[in-house]
Amino acid sequence: MNLPELSVNRKISTLMVFLAAILIGGIVFVGLKLDLLPKIEPPVVNILVTWPGASASDVEQRVSKVVEDKVSLIEGVDTIFSKSLDNISAVSVKFKWGVDLDVKMGDIRDSVNFARRDLPEDAEEPVILRITSGTIPFLALSFTADRSWEGLHHFVDRTVVENISRIPGVGQVLVYGGRQREIQIKIDAEKVEAFGVPVASVIAAVERENLNIPAGSLKQGNTEYYIRVPGRYTSVEQIGRTVVGVAEGRPVHLEDVAEVADGYKDRDLRGYHFDQEAVIMAVLKTSDANTVEVTEAVIDRLEELKRTEFPSDVDYHIGMNTSEFIMNSINNLTTSLYAGVILVFAVTWLFLKRLSASLIVCGAIPFSLIITFIFMGRLEYTINIFTLSTLAMASGMVVDNCIVSTEQVVYHIEKGARRDVASMVGTVEVQSSLIASTLTTVVVLLPMAFIEGLVGVFFSSLTVVMVVAVAASLFVSLTFIPMMGSIFFKKEEDRLRLHRYSDRFISWLERSYEGLLDWSLGNRGTVMTAALILMALTFAGFRFIGTELSPDPDTGEIMITVTLPEGTDVEATDRMVLRTIEFARKAVPEA
Repeated sequence: MNLPELSVNRKISTLMVFLAAILIGGIVFVGLKLDLLPKIEPPVVNILVTWPGASASDVEQRVSKVVEDKVSLIEGVDTIFSKSLDNISAVSVKFKWGVDLDVKMGDIRDSVNFARRDLPEDAEEPVILRITSGTIPFLALSFTADRSWEGLHHFVDRTVVENISRIPGVGQVLVYGGRQREIQIKIDAEKVEAFGVPVASVIAAVERENLNIPAGSLKQGNTEYYIRVPGRYTSVEQIGRTVVGVAEGRPVHLEDVAEVADGYKDRDLRGYHFDQEAVIMAVLKTSDANTVEVTEAVIDRLEELKRTEFPSDVDYHIGMNTSEFIMNSINNLTTSLYAGVILVFAVTWLFLKRLSASLIVCGAIPFSLIITFIFMGRLEYTINIFTLSTLAMASGMVVDNCIVSTEQVVYHIEKGARRDVASMVGTVEVQSSLIASTLTTVVVLLPMAFIEGLVGVFFSSLTVVMVVAVAASLFVSLTFIPMMGSIFFKKEEDRLRLHRYSDRFISWLERSYEGLLDWSLGNRGTVMTAALILMALTFAGFRFIGTELSPDPDTGEIMITVTLPEGTDVEATDRMVLRTIEFARKAVPEA
């Protein structure tokens, strides 16, 4: 017994299968994550080393070159790229696609540890960053204040970041800009020399005194007390009273040889909201988080903090919100999907002239897509612009098989066969053709799923979703269509005024096609020549078409990058940024 016969003879069982598919597919669909692009994990690892006070040329020779030499010995390395700037070195190590990056991360750490011994002593600890789609900020905010400006950075760093970091799906929160508190100790060289206290002794004394020291434990009865000797500074005056040496039998305090002030760090990064100074916060998510859900959770938490924790003059502004573009893209594609379903219904109703048959054919679209959702969930795909655009295209392709089987069933019903017999016989007659046409589509698309590299990340999900949707439509056309046809298909055509106009149009198309076919058979040379010319023009046209991985998305954002000469101080950069902001406000009024 083949599928059409089984579906007609076991209508209830077949219906239960599709109801189960609706239930499972609905559950899986709700759990699918929304994102802009498929999950991308390029085999790239960045090594960042900070060397305060060093020039770009020194960083290149003493840091970048050393790190490059060590990591180049790792097996599987494809290319190494480094960039040396004032104070910082960035080395990017790219492996071949298909390499297990979890294993290579251990090799990278070992190589960096070996390189650490050859780096300058005052260079900071190397930072190893693995590049994933989660390392790109999905939300950028600016915080502004009037009276509370001096403490705004501390408030954002301590209160806002701590609350945002606890939200599930938030990976990292970066904060820059604003005034950061710093206890400054300015040593007076003349006084140090007069007291005969070395500068190194002053530094060592301050570091030695600023400690909380554990002093063991004390048992008393059934209770054990842990003892700690508090030594960390709690005020500027306490720092000034630190003994840093002895001169002529008298203790020398820090305030005798230096000025201790509670001030702010020199700022090397500044943020602005329009022309007002601001604290900037960038939020990154974990690689498996849902961008839209995490964004909504972050904004909801910020609104709650604004009501309960924010000072009255502090406000936040959203500068970049990736979820808006994601939702706009998904809404546009969803609208296109709905429009496609409506057009499919209109076309099938005009040609089949049976409302029940048209509705059943259109019902095949959601069934095919629901089955596709089940496979998407099993393969851990997300709903992104690639998979959703594939589903929009598939909505037109999945009805092909169903239309063929429906038309054949209707043909037998018009010939006088009973609906059960017509559904089985008609579907079986076209079964081999449907399988062959589906396999043709599958064998053309499936090899694209095995492309390696970044292109493969995009095309694998696109290809697999399309193949599954087409294969699901084959199953639906061989089961759902004959089962429903045996119940609802009828012999009589719908006779509406609309169909009289559509019959005239179809008759005109048939007559036009017959005339064109007669002319083509009588002018075969002309037809072949025209076909060859079109084929030649097609190949020639590729030379004038640009190529790129993906088109630039219209996110409604304008990004301006200004590069100033090496060594330009922060103040000059700040003035350039303010002039750029002023120009942008005049040139883009809607900004």
